[in-house]
Amino acid sequence: MKAIILYDSRDPVGYAGADALSGYPNVDWVAVDVSRETPAPCIGCFGCWVRTPGACVLGRDAGTEYYEAMHGADYVVTLSKITWGGYSTAIKAYTDRLLPLLHPNFRIVHGEMHHRLRYGRMPTFVSAGFGARDRAEEETFRRYVEAQRDQSGLPRGSGCLILSKGTDGSVSTGEIVEWFAKEATA
Repeated sequence: MKAIILYDSRDPVGYAGADALSGYPNVDWVAVDVSRETPAPCIGCFGCWVRTPGACVLGRDAGTEYYEAMHGADYVVTLSKITWGGYSTAIKAYTDRLLPLLHPNFRIVHGEMHHRLRYGRMPTFVSAGFGARDRAEEETFRRYVEAQRDQSGLPRGSGCLILSKGTDGSVSTGEIVEWFAKEATA
């Protein structure tokens, strides 16, 4: 199995989670540490749909390498601090660059419009979030992850973990590994 892990090593929880998952057996991990390089931000020009279908017009960078790694991957595991109910800014810069993998035509999923997949399949997206300010922000994150999974044609009701904090404020990396094990065998 091939899996991509998208995380920020500047965040102790993201780093610890990525480290814990890297030891998960029988997985060829491709680690994408967003702290190493910031991709050019998607400018929403839709050139990847019109001028160069399936390829970003911004040129080769970390964002391009990220979406190219999707080909042949079985899973994408995102570990992110929850920021305003979504991914952190650094993580979102990478996820925004997935636009070339989508087709401009639409389809209806769960009564909502989503783009068709350009290549017919995407990896299974699973996301673990941490550091939300309150339950409402956690719920927004769950809905955000669910929408990302809808886009990829994945079932609702799974794929999201909100990491719980211990009394000392730490999170259990064992919880991340246990969650991934359940997701990978579902």
